[in-house]
Amino acid sequence: MQSVRLFPSLMARLIASFTDRLGSKIWRPFVTLLILSATIVLLILTSTQRGVAIEFTPPDRNAPGRVIIDGGGARFSTDSLPDRGAPSQPIDGGGARFSDFDLLIEGTRSILSDDQECPVTAIIPATNAGLTLSPYPRFFFHMPPYPGASVAFRLETENGDLVYATQFVPEARDGTYEIALPTTSNLPPLAVGTMYHWTFEIPSENLTLSGGILRGEPSEEFAADLAAAQPIERVRLLAETGVWFDAMSEVADLVRSDRTNADYERLWDELLQSVDLQKIADRALL
Repeated sequence: MQSVRLFPSLMARLIASFTDRLGSKIWRPFVTLLILSATIVLLILTSTQRGVAIEFTPPDRNAPGRVIIDGGGARFSTDSLPDRGAPSQPIDGGGARFSDFDLLIEGTRSILSDDQECPVTAIIPATNAGLTLSPYPRFFFHMPPYPGASVAFRLETENGDLVYATQFVPEARDGTYEIALPTTSNLPPLAVGTMYHWTFEIPSENLTLSGGILRGEPSEEFAADLAAAQPIERVRLLAETGVWFDAMSEVADLVRSDRTNADYERLWDELLQSVDLQKIADRALL
């Protein structure tokens, strides 16, 4: 940033030096104008290359008509959805009103701990719930080391019917883990417009996280925008539209595809920072 700020003053000195050497004062204004024009173009290009930080936008604030949440064609827009209410409880204290859908999502995003800088945490927005366009979405969780501990994950309908369950033993190190709904079993796809509830539990530690996920469908226009976008732009489109789970999945794929790519790492950091989980951004994505 400092080099960009110094650039105009440096160019001004060069212009003055160059024009002082011109033999004819008649040409000085034209040369000065030419050099200034080139300077402005270079500054615009430099600013564009830096890009704009990614920002997650709750679904009720996105562009109207991007996501369909039921078969009847209801769409997210600031006109059709209620105003976002303040959380009914602290973010990490057991629940928040997910007023985008006028539903109360009772859940816990993180279990606070005095001896852990990054405790066990569901990587989701502060509402404890989020959107997906995928019939088989993926869930991400951060865990500090719990050697030998087993993790249990469950996904249920609002009526409590079991949709999917799995268990695994994580590595004994600090990192972010992924749980993906399998597409190779007899598991049916998530239904559009249905809120599902998930739990992430470490029984030996008496720790349970919980929240919700709602599947929508992209409008034809939004689907076309996603199909035409480059990978980084796809993540930005999903994030600014409020499709949290898909934005998270796609940026995780980018990071894993090239661990040395600074742009991918920066995108990962920015996405987590947008939901106030910046400390987890520095932890390993496993």
